[in-house]
Amino acid sequence: MTHYRNPVIDHDFPDPSPLRASDGYYAYSSQHTTTERWAHVPVARSVNLIDWQLLGDAMPERPAWSAKRWEFAWAPHVVEHGGRYVMFYSAMPDTATGMCIGVATAPHPRGPFVDIGQPIAGGPGFITIDPMAFHDPVSGGWFLYWGGDYAPIYVQELEASLLRMVAGTTPLEVLYPDTGAPYERLVEGAFLHYRDGWYYLFYSGDDFGGDPPNYAVLVARSRTPRGPFEKLASATGRASSAIVARSEHWDAPGHASLIVDQAGAEWLVYHAIDPRRRWQATVRFVRRPMLIDRLDWVDGWPRVATGSPSFRRRPGPMLEKLKRR
Repeated sequence: MTHYRNPVIDHDFPDPSPLRASDGYYAYSSQHTTTERWAHVPVARSVNLIDWQLLGDAMPERPAWSAKRWEFAWAPHVVEHGGRYVMFYSAMPDTATGMCIGVATAPHPRGPFVDIGQPIAGGPGFITIDPMAFHDPVSGGWFLYWGGDYAPIYVQELEASLLRMVAGTTPLEVLYPDTGAPYERLVEGAFLHYRDGWYYLFYSGDDFGGDPPNYAVLVARSRTPRGPFEKLASATGRASSAIVARSEHWDAPGHASLIVDQAGAEWLVYHAIDPRRRWQATVRFVRRPMLIDRLDWVDGWPRVATGSPSFRRRPGPMLEKLKRR
C-alpha cells in the first residue's frame, strides 16, 4: 500500500502547502470567504500525514497594505529559516490593482505570523500569485517562484534574510503556457524540488473551476534552478506533461507541493474536487479538499502510481507503518 485514504482533510483546503517541523507536520491553505474556510490563513497539524487537526488562523491580523481586500489571501508557503518561520503569500493590495506577494514571520509554525509591512513583488492582474520559496542545496541560495493568469512562471533570487529580493535582480521567465498542450493554456502553482542533480518544477493548469474542470499536476525539469525547464512531454514524447489527472472519483487535481517524511519517502500534497460534493454549502464556489499520494520515480521522472488521485483505500502495511511513527 503506497497511497493514503483520500481526502486526508475532507474540508475546503485549497492550495495546500505542507511543512515538516520538529513537532509534526503542518499544512496551510488559501483563504476565501466561505463557511468552510474559516480563517485568513487556515493551518492544520498532523503527526503522521494521515490524521489532521484544524488549528485555526495562522495569520489573524491583516497586513496594513491589504487591510480592506484581505479576502484575496492566496497560496501561503512557509519555510523554516534561521530559527523562525517565514510565510510567503499573495494578496490584493488596497492602493492598486493586481496581486502582490507578501512576507510574514512567526516564532512557531502555527503562528501567529506577522506581515513585514510591505509586499516584495507585484504586477498586473493575477500574475503575481502562488509564491514558493526554494533553498538550493547546491549554491546555498534562496529563490522565489510565482506565476499565473496566462503568464509564465517566474523566479527571482531572495536575500539571505528572505525578506526581500536581491538588489539589482529582475524576475526570469522559466516556464511558459502552451495553448497547444493539454492543461497548459494557463500555468500556475509552481513548486521546485531538487533530486539527483535535477531541479523538478511541479506546476498546474489550466482551469479548476470550469464546467467541466480541466486541471492537472504537471512537471518539468532543469539542471539549474533558473532553468530552462524541459517539460515531461517534450523530454519523453508523451501526450502531456501531467502526472496526476482526473479520475471517476476526483476532478481537477492540482496546486501540488512535495513533502519528505521522516523516513525519506516523498509525498505529493494537493487539492482536488469531489464531483459528488463539488460546491460549497452557501456559495457557488468549488470545494477543494486536501489529498496526499506517494511519489515514485521512474527513469528520472516523478509519478503517482495510477496517474490519478487515490480514493478512500483501506489501510495497508505502508499506512499502518506511517501511523505508528
